[in-house]
Amino acid sequence: MAKGRAAAADKVLAAMVKDYKRLRRSLTEGGAVGDDPELAVLLQRKKALAQELREVRQTLAALKKSPRKKLAPADEKALSGLRESILALSNSLGVQVPLD
Repeated sequence: MAKGRAAAADKVLAAMVKDYKRLRRSLTEGGAVGDDPELAVLLQRKKALAQELREVRQTLAALKKSPRKKLAPADEKALSGLRESILALSNSLGVQVPLD
């Protein structure tokens, strides 16, 4: 009897894991976004945040390669504004974004 229950429990657990993996995969691929408009907005904001982060990293990489080490005051303001908006958006999404 115990072996039968254990086998049944294993089957149930395997089905639960399979469902969880399928659900997670559909969420990461955007499969369930159509059902939840709030989730769609958050995913769009996440994509925008990722794009801004790429741009900031490219700017920083270009500055590191540049012989001129100091930014113009307007560029420093723009860069700090971008960093603040990225951090604010990442905090609202609950995602940690390294800005080094």
